[in-house]
Amino acid sequence: MPRAAVIALGAVVAQPVQGRDPGLENAGNLANVVRMSANESAALPPAEDECPSCGRPMSVRARLCPTCRSYRQQWKNWILYYGSATGVIAIVISAVTFVSDAGPRVWASIFGRDAIETVYFEYPGNSAFLNTGARDVVISSVSLDWPASHIGRRIDLRIGKLVKPGEVIFIDIPSQYEEPKDINVAQWVRGDAVSSLINEAFDIGEPQHCAVFHVYNAEHPSFRLIDTLHPERPLAVIPAEAFLNIYHVSTKKTESTSMGQAKTAFLATNRCSQTAGAAVPIVTLP
Repeated sequence: MPRAAVIALGAVVAQPVQGRDPGLENAGNLANVVRMSANESAALPPAEDECPSCGRPMSVRARLCPTCRSYRQQWKNWILYYGSATGVIAIVISAVTFVSDAGPRVWASIFGRDAIETVYFEYPGNSAFLNTGARDVVISSVSLDWPASHIGRRIDLRIGKLVKPGEVIFIDIPSQYEEPKDINVAQWVRGDAVSSLINEAFDIGEPQHCAVFHVYNAEHPSFRLIDTLHPERPLAVIPAEAFLNIYHVSTKKTESTSMGQAKTAFLATNRCSQTAGAAVPIVTLP
């Protein structure tokens, strides 16, 4: 009961009116006070109402619904909704951008194959290799193998160079063996490579040998030019198998891949016997 009604009720009860029955008078006054109290109570605002989002009861003074945690003002809920949606869209766009940019590289790094292409090869001399794969590769060595029908020999040329994807690397591969002192005046041998010439060139333990061998791949521009300039008398060559030994940095595995068939030409000095082949001068390789 409101405080004003209680005070009025006490005043009425405390002051009886003369000439009237106090009991009836007090009863009537009490009824009026109770009626006034009920009217005042009905006029007061309610203490709770419904949440506009979930319909559950919430205090009229509360800004957030205790049930669904929505704001009483709906425009705040819309701001949160659109803000969250915008954030999600921004994340999706960023993810799509990242995948479109880095995706091919990631795919290639996981599923791509390591590959080294031989641009040109020459031993002793300068060679070039291209990494056409997606990961780092180390060129460990090059192996040269001559069939038994000619000389039956195999040598390994250590390189140990890292090649990054898309990189071309130029490598100078010096001779592993002592060359004759007069090699600078030697001449390229044309015609047929006779056995005596081959044996003399591969007699690497003899420092006085009069001939040396020179290996190159079929795509080497200098040797192709030489054969083009002298088609009637090509270089005296024997075949050799060349293998590229590489180390995969990502998988820590080694692999040997064929470089195709290489050619072995010969340089002979004037000290070589006539049976070693005709020592006819031709264009000297750079």
